[in-house]
Parts: sequence; C-alpha cells; structure tokens
Amino acid sequence: EETCEFRLYTRETITADDIESYVEISAEEQERSYRFTLAAATGAFTLKDAMYAPTSLHLAFAHDQSEMVAHFNTGAEGTPIVRYGTSKKHLTSIATGSSTTYTASDLCQAPANLEEPGKFTHPGQLHS
Repeated sequence: EETCEFRLYTRETITADDIESYVEISAEEQERSYRFTLAAATGAFTLKDAMYAPTSLHLAFAHDQSEMVAHFNTGAEGTPIVRYGTSKKHLTSIATGSSTTYTASDLCQAPANLEEPGKFTHPGQLHS
C-alpha cells in the first residue's frame, strides 16, 4: 500500500543582514532570496485505494452532443476504463481511454518547474 505524509513548510526571506545563512544555502536559493524550512509533518499514513480512486472528475459534451467525454485523475498508470449506463444497476457499456502526465521539466520557467517545497506538485495520471 502507498503511504503519504502532509508537510508544512515556512518560507524565510533572506536579507543582506543574514550573511551567515548565505553560506548555508545554494547559489540558486541565494538568487531567489528565500528558503523553505520544514515546520510540521503528519507522519506517514495510508489512504485506502488512494492510488486507484478517481479524483477531479469532469464530464463534458463532445463535439457531437450525443456523446460525452470523461476526464479524471488517479495516481496509477494504465488504461482507464469507464463503465456507464442508464442507471447504477445497469452499467452495461464500457469505454477505454488514454492516460498522460507531465513533470516539472515540461513546464516553461520558474517557479512552476522547480521541484522544491511550495513549487511543482506532480499531478498524477490524467485520464480521458
């Protein structure tokens, strides 16, 4: 089972008076004039079926309004399968789709493409 942990970071602004701190941080952090410090963490915990449970469900009409498009996210790779029908008891139709994702390196510039606390967060798998 997958585990996760929530973490809270504080952002500290570095000033010219903070010269000792400049020695402790990277050149990239010096250029931004701030750094992050871990303030609190929950500890590891598990969420039942968290990798596979769909989130962020979006339904929309397709170009042909007699059709619909479903988009959702999960943490798992693979081919998405959607069962649908006229009621919960009659989910007799099945559709398969495709999955994709992106990483920080796919984004244009900072701060969006920085992999540090408070910046890029992996979106999981985007299914349609």
